[in-house]
Amino acid sequence: MSNVLERVSNVDKELEQNNAMIKEINFTELLEKMKKFREETDAKVQELAIKMKKKVSQSELLTLEKAMIEKLDKFLNENGHSKA
Repeated sequence: MSNVLERVSNVDKELEQNNAMIKEINFTELLEKMKKFREETDAKVQELAIKMKKKVSQSELLTLEKAMIEKLDKFLNENGHSKA
């Protein structure tokens, strides 16, 4: 019986500690911090997406440029023009 009372007493103490911690938490402040963190994260993700699109576009442009130079060289060689 004393073991059960001891457990109940321990649970009661834990509940009191938990209640005290909950009272210390400022939920409005916590929500504001979470909102700010989310906004900052969203902005960083959008910025990264823009950078990735630019890198892909630059890569595609370089590939296109290389292909055009190769076609121009081939055209000039077929028409008797040499590279300068």
